[in-house]
Amino acid sequence: MNNFFTPNTGDEKLDEVYKKMQVHMVSFDKFPQFEKYFMDVAQTEDMKRLTKWILKVLFVQMKYNKHPFDELCELVNNENAAKLKDWLDKELKKARQQK
Repeated sequence: MNNFFTPNTGDEKLDEVYKKMQVHMVSFDKFPQFEKYFMDVAQTEDMKRLTKWILKVLFVQMKYNKHPFDELCELVNNENAAKLKDWLDKELKKARQQK
């Protein structure tokens, strides 16, 4: 199973760009490497345009690509969602301390 996500925003151009960027994103281990690549291929110094494009991608990512844990929290009542989040936080802290 791959980690690629196929958005369906209704904007064919945005969906296609998103799919192409994912292929490149997985090629880099660190954000600075990806950022350098992105700025090289963007071929623009128009930061307003770049910011708008990046915000669109983030919007699609957050709206359509939910982690199963997030979906679970949305399906259960608020009290159980809070318990799940607390449990996950505690388990992550334990795991990080064991590293």
